[in-house]
This record gives sequence, structure tokens and C-alpha cells, in this order.
Amino acid sequence: MKSFTKMIAMCAVGALAMTGCARGDSSSEGGTASGPVPADSCPADALAAVLDGEPIKIGVSLAQSGPLAVVNNIAQAIDAVFKEANEAGGVEGHPLELVVKDDAFETARAVTNVRELIDSEQVTAMVAQVGTPLVAATQPFAEESCTPQLWTATGVSDIAANPEAHPFTTANLMPYETEAALWIRSLTESGRDGGRIVLVTTDDDRAKVFEQGVRDAVEGTNFELVGTEQVAAAAPSVTAQINGAMAQNPDVVLLGTNTTACPPLITGLRRADFGGQIIVNNTCAAMKSNFMPIGATANGVQVLTVTDDPANPVTAEDPEMLQYRETLGKFAPQADVDSSYTAGGYQIGKLMLDVLEQAAGLDGGLNRVNVMNAAWTIDTEIPIGPDGAKTSLDWVNDPNWRDEVQLMEYQHGEGLKSVVDVISIN
Repeated sequence: MKSFTKMIAMCAVGALAMTGCARGDSSSEGGTASGPVPADSCPADALAAVLDGEPIKIGVSLAQSGPLAVVNNIAQAIDAVFKEANEAGGVEGHPLELVVKDDAFETARAVTNVRELIDSEQVTAMVAQVGTPLVAATQPFAEESCTPQLWTATGVSDIAANPEAHPFTTANLMPYETEAALWIRSLTESGRDGGRIVLVTTDDDRAKVFEQGVRDAVEGTNFELVGTEQVAAAAPSVTAQINGAMAQNPDVVLLGTNTTACPPLITGLRRADFGGQIIVNNTCAAMKSNFMPIGATANGVQVLTVTDDPANPVTAEDPEMLQYRETLGKFAPQADVDSSYTAGGYQIGKLMLDVLEQAAGLDGGLNRVNVMNAAWTIDTEIPIGPDGAKTSLDWVNDPNWRDEVQLMEYQHGEGLKSVVDVISIN
């Protein structure tokens, strides 16, 4: 995998005014850093490099218990990548240590965990926090301490793809408005000339973002958003939303919901004799939990993917997927190797290694600010991503690391197959 860091010699004029960044290098009595991230208000220890031979601690707060405990596969996969790297000597002689704390997907517990990771564990960075409310609640502590909060599972770009306002947070998900626009674009690129669209979303912050994204994307096309439905995150039934959607006589139904709502919505729509196109958001991309349990009912459902699904027979023999299974089998045999959460964690682990290696080569070495500088300027191939797909960040110029996605369609017994070539986001 080729990778390199695009160093930015100076801040753009607009960024100078908004961030107070005056030069590419920052310094304090704790050390120096090189890159676009402003560090003038950072504590001295944020610019202090990890001492020779000392471990690089990376923190994770996510659900290891409760209804979303499946996401613990993310942490197990990251840990496997780190253990494999440690066998090869770590990063610049530093062993990697993953510190994981259970927040049970509860905001208050996440806040406690993050404060402990920063204050007690003194982590160099945090990764893979799941959920917009949790990311938003813990973000102030990351910013106050200048601790990177990387690849957070939120699609709210104001929080995690907004370096001028939040320079220490990056996202793992596509912005919801970007995904909405890509839905409409993918419909066009797959041969549809237009049609009536109904959007079903979870009743939370993403609803308005998805809706506005679709409305903006259909302007100037023959597609029309004719209705929206919302479902509560813990709703015992989605019957009302299915009835509401069907009443609009749609040609396309877009599902921008959480992962638990997708299977019953797909099943209900098909039982209601909806024969049009269903597209689900990337949160519902996992074959094992969203498509395989409902069998042929999910036939024809489409999704924009950014990670190869380990349960997909189509990519089972790809060299990167075989390496993924070998790594997990050796270093995390307890993890669910067929889970897309596990694959996502593996992907984050590999990207974290890339960022740490780049940070180590910057002026000032492996300190928290340099890790953030490296993260904001990464340019690499996506591990176990769509064939040839790239990822990059370029500070304010390109704050979304998902550069390319692939439109896939599910067929029971066959898996997810590409509908169109890789789609460039930018």
C-alpha cells in the first residue's frame, strides 16, 4: 500500500483568519509540530514527543455492552492490527497499546471514559467513537487537551469534517448530505431517468441533513422527493412508516436509518408489494446483519460502500481480504471476522499505523499535534476498500477522507456486486 503525507507549507488565507494559524510550524516549551493544525493554545504536553521506547497509547470509548455491543468488533480488529505491528517492531520502535473503555452507547459514560483516557491514560490519540451525540459531548475535552479524535462514526460534517471549527476531530462516515447527493447521482449513473422518491430516516439529527441533501440533489433532475418518514431509534414497529411511504406511490425508497431499522423496513416494503428501487445508507451496508437474515427479500437492494464486506463471497479471495482474515485469526480469534464492524476496525487500525508513521517523520516527532497534522493530510489507498479506491484529507480544502465509493447491489446467495464503477465523491 503506497502512502505519503501531503505537507502544507502555510495556511490558506481564509484559514488564517478563522483559526489564528500563522505558520506551518508550532512550538511551545513542550516541543514543536509541523503542519496545518493550530497549536498556539495547546498544553505543552500536546507537543511533547513520545519518549524513545515508550508505548504509543491509543484510546477507544465504544459499546462493549448493551444493545450496540456488536461495535466492540471494531476495537478488537484495531487491537489485532496493533499486535501484528508490534510483532514487526511497532512504529519507529514504539510498541502500540490500545486502551478500550465501555460506554454502552451512553453519552455520560463516554464523557467519563474520554476524560480518563486523556487525563489518566494520557493517550496520544482516540479513535472510532460511535454516535453523533457521544462525539459531540466528548469533543470539548479532545479540543481542550489537543488530543486527536480520529475516524469518529458520525456523518454530521459540522462536527467531524470541519477543521476550522474542530481541528482535532475527523469522521469515518461520509457526511450525510454527501451520501444523499450520491444516492441521486448513483440512480442516474445506473440508468434511471427520474422518478418519485420517498426518504425514510431515523428521528434524530441526521433526518434534516439527509432530507436537505436529497432536496438539493434532485434540483434540475427528473427525480422528485414526494415524501419523508421518520422512525424512532428504538421503535418497536415500522408499519406506520411503511404505510406512509407506500401512500406516496414511490419509484425509489431511500433509507437513512440506523442499522436496526433497515431489515424490517426492507421486509415491510417488499411485503407491501413495493417493486421499486430501495437504497440503504452506509450504516446498513453489512451483509451479515442487514441482508443475509432476510434472504431473498433483500434482492436488488443497493448501497454505497466504502469497505469490502468480509461476508461477501465476491471479494472473499481478494489478497487484502485474505490478509485481513489471517490477521484476525491470529491476533483476535474472538472477533466476528464476517462482521463489517470488524472490517471497519481493521481499516481504521491500518490507517492509524499510516498516520503514526507519517507523524513520526514530522518536525517535533510523535506528539499529539503532529498525529493530528498527519491525519489531516493523509493520502493513501483504502485498506480492504473498493478496488483502487483512494482516501485523502487536505485540511480545509478536503476535510472528508472518503474520496471514492462503490454502488453495490445485493443478491441472496451471490452477495454484493458492483452496479457501476467506483464513484468519485469530489
